[in-house]
Amino acid sequence: MGEPTQALDYLEELDNKGENIVRAYLVVFDARKDDLKDTGDNFDDSKLTPIQQKHFRKFEKIKDLRVKNTHPS
Repeated sequence: MGEPTQALDYLEELDNKGENIVRAYLVVFDARKDDLKDTGDNFDDSKLTPIQQKHFRKFEKIKDLRVKNTHPS
């Protein structure tokens, strides 16, 4: 998976507003034609900023949901 920084930045924004964040989930709808490994495999959280690391512990990546990559017509 690319960096989950968009989701982590959103958690930071909510935290700054005083929201009580207990858990956050990321779901990826994977329409890649190839049968590739889950987008969360081998994520290196050591590259996150200290603020992102604070919120990453609240973060759970759901296994990719595979969808067919077909044209609707």
